[in-house]
This record gives sequence, C-alpha cells and structure tokens, in this order.
Amino acid sequence: MGPFADNRRVVILANPRAGTGKSLRYLEELLASLRGYRLEPQVCWRLDELSARHAAGEWRNWRCVVAAGGDGTLLEVVQRAPGVPAALLPLGNENLVARYFGVPRSGRKVAALIASACARRIDLGSVNGRPFCAVTGVGVDGEVVHRVHARRKGHINKLSYAVPILQSFGCYRYPSVEVAFPDSGESLRGAMVFVFNVPRYAMGLPLPEGANPADGLLDVYVFQRPGLWHFLRYFWSVLRRRQR
Repeated sequence: MGPFADNRRVVILANPRAGTGKSLRYLEELLASLRGYRLEPQVCWRLDELSARHAAGEWRNWRCVVAAGGDGTLLEVVQRAPGVPAALLPLGNENLVARYFGVPRSGRKVAALIASACARRIDLGSVNGRPFCAVTGVGVDGEVVHRVHARRKGHINKLSYAVPILQSFGCYRYPSVEVAFPDSGESLRGAMVFVFNVPRYAMGLPLPEGANPADGLLDVYVFQRPGLWHFLRYFWSVLRRRQR
C-alpha cells in the first residue's frame, strides 16, 4: 500500500442492494474486525458522498476504500476514489475479481487483509471513460446487463438473469461489431465481442485461459456468428480447449 499503510481510516462504500439480504451481517463483521485492529472504519452509503469526500482531499488520510458489494461497486470505488488502494468485501452475485484473487466473503478475513497492508497492482480497462476490472462485452452480453438493470427493484440473484437472457437472445438483432487494433492495423468483425482482464466469466466459468490482470494486456474474443446456439458452442469450444 505504500504511503497509505500508515493511515488508520478505512472508508467502506456499501451497496445495500448488492447480493442478498445477508449483506448487512458481513458488513457488521467487517466493521467490528477492523476496530479490533485499531483501524477506523467509516461507511458511505451513497456514491456522491464518496466522490465529495475524495474531492475534498480526505483521501490522503485513507488506508483504502472497501467495495462492499459486487463487481459494479468495485468499479464505482475505482472511478470515484482514484489514487487510493481498493479492497473488496464480495457481496454481489458473480464477484469475478474477488473470485480470481481468492478474497473470501468474510468480514473477519477481509479485515485481516486490510490490516496486513498487502496490495497488488492490476491493469484497468476503459469503456467510454468508465473503468472495468474483470470483463466487458459488446453485443448481446451488454443487452442482457441493460435489461437486468432496467428490471432491478431490489436485491437480485442469478435467477434474476434468466428472463433478460431469454429476451435478449430472442429479440437482439446482432449488428456487426468491428474491433480495431491500432498497433498492428488489423481489425476483426463479429456478432459478439468479449474483452477480458481476468480469466473469469459469469457463472464461475474460468475464461479465458492465460488472461493476466497485471501483464498490461487485455484478451479479446470475437464471436463471428450470432445467436444463442453459437454463443453456447463458442464457449463450449473454449472450455474444451482449456480442459485438454
């Protein structure tokens, strides 16, 4: 953590809608455990509060900012508190970054990690000025995410994706997507594009093999043919290659 390791204040961005209703129990465990290490936890329940406190210069006294939620909460921390180490209390459904780094859903164990001041640097991707840590999709994957958020009224679980997935694959028109690689001058066209920073995808799929979040590179997969059948076939092909 460098110069932040001597700071005692730990700011927690808590997403009350992330994961299930049990989230509060894990958050309370984190708060108690941090105090046990003589650290000073403070909870932000609103995004604008975190942004305002960072803009006021308070971040210089922060040890880290904890994303108590899912991958989306982590992205909000990265965007709204630049320059400050980010920690994770994984309370979402997929928790792709936490799964990759082995961060447990345990307030006590996350507090121990924060107290140890052990940190790793990872790459960040960017989509229209917004960062991403794990994976981003262009095409039907993005349509699914859009529909899930449009329907969301509270806590969600993996079943919350079922109807949006069926709707998206049933009515999505699959416009052609072009991926350009400026360094080589090459380009690819397809129906779906996935850009990975870590080797994890939804439902715990360990894709793609070899993706490394600290190598300065992103792994790009372009699926050329549209439709649910081809989507499943492509992913099955990738999984089979990984298992060999």
